[in-house]
Amino acid sequence: MASFHCSAKIGAKGSGWPHSEYISREGKYSKEKARRYEDLEATGAGNMPAWAEENPAYFWRAADEYERANGSVYRELVVALPRELTPDQRRELVVDFIAQEIGDRHAYQWAIHTPRAALDGGEQPHAHIMYSERIRDGIERDPAQYFKRANKKEPERGGCAKASGGKSPAELKTELLATRERWANVQNAHLERHGHTDRVTHLSLKDQGIDREPEKHLGAKAIKALHPDDIGALLERRAAEGEAERAQQAVGLIDLSGDIAKAKADQQKQAAERARALRDKWLNHQPERKPSNYDYEAIVARARAELDQAQQPKPEPDQVHQVEPVKTVPVPPMPVESIEQVRARYMDTTRQLQILARQEQRPPPPQPNAELVELAARDAYVQAFRMREIKALGDPPEKGGIFGMKAKAYSRDRADIERRAESIEREIMGNSPKAVQFRRQAVDRADAAYSKEHDQWRAAVLKAQADREKIMRSPQYKADAQRLEAHRVQQQAEQRPRAEQLTKERDSGPRPR
Repeated sequence: MASFHCSAKIGAKGSGWPHSEYISREGKYSKEKARRYEDLEATGAGNMPAWAEENPAYFWRAADEYERANGSVYRELVVALPRELTPDQRRELVVDFIAQEIGDRHAYQWAIHTPRAALDGGEQPHAHIMYSERIRDGIERDPAQYFKRANKKEPERGGCAKASGGKSPAELKTELLATRERWANVQNAHLERHGHTDRVTHLSLKDQGIDREPEKHLGAKAIKALHPDDIGALLERRAAEGEAERAQQAVGLIDLSGDIAKAKADQQKQAAERARALRDKWLNHQPERKPSNYDYEAIVARARAELDQAQQPKPEPDQVHQVEPVKTVPVPPMPVESIEQVRARYMDTTRQLQILARQEQRPPPPQPNAELVELAARDAYVQAFRMREIKALGDPPEKGGIFGMKAKAYSRDRADIERRAESIEREIMGNSPKAVQFRRQAVDRADAAYSKEHDQWRAAVLKAQADREKIMRSPQYKADAQRLEAHRVQQQAEQRPRAEQLTKERDSGPRPR
């Protein structure tokens, strides 16, 4: 009989990449290193940025490194899959649900596991769907920018926005309830498509109108301690309760009347009584037959103690804001590069740092000389006056013939302009109020230009300092430096025995006479 389960949890910073390895059965969770994890049926990923398309682990490593300290790295949905479906049909069900629930909005990774149930030994298929809350907007970003705070005014300068931003716990709980309902609908649609009559529902027993207490989860350890007769009784009770619930659903779906309705009601009552008897049999622990060497009193005492402990009221976990404990596992580095690639990148970075250091040490622009400023201003003013007046005369006429008088007049006007320019030059260089005011204005303009140039120089120097410090503090630069230093130490350690051997051979050889 198909069962329903859909829960959600949130992963804190530092848990993204380890959990990705767990659901995809890689690293320490691979079957080569742990045979207990030989239950991976299918896995996949989607909507990854360009730098993580080939390997989703890059995405979760970057999330662990660049997501803010108190931020969530991923949100995960864990759903139970029906045993009735084949592996291909289960994969189709998960992909269909992801397309409906996530679409192209979030980067995600999923996996289907099929461990063996501790009670009946059958398959217990379920799927893990972990996805980033960062909303994709079509803008290409590097790993550091992808997980920055979003910039609503200029999206290309900030990171991707988060879907859970600004939502209250009540709103998140409402979203989870809607997700559970959508999962039930998708699962029922696939069961119907493949010809199965069983259906699931996201509603509780009380909301379904079923009068029984929900079954307590025993766990693998408690089940191992049970006797085979006890396990058989429990499975029988489950089957009877399932039969009673299916009968109740059939009665609710069909409008019956007369003797048929009474017969259906009697059948439902008998199934409910049978389920109650089997449940009482389990609670009272009264097996029908006792094998030899069967310590009945000890098993009864242990079963009652376990049931009493299981029935103690416990605070219900927050399914919406459930957070995995932070694992003190350092984020592993990216795939190892060759030492030549690291050395080339480190040399390029070193040259860039040298260029920035020279920019930091360049001298400020020289202060302009007041006398030179006055001379330059005078020349500029006189030349401007002369060019303006000569341009106003127009082109000089041709000489000779009837144009001789016009040519002479043009020459006189040109000489007059030169005399006035010389007069203006003497006046500017003199001590008249006009000359003093003109020189003061020229000095003020020179000071303003120098101040602007000095500010630009200072801004460039500060930017070079900031860029240099940023490069020196970057994890890539530190990692390259540590890698090269480790390589140098390793080379020295490898060369030391050879050097000692050469020294020993030289000392043990014949000495010159």
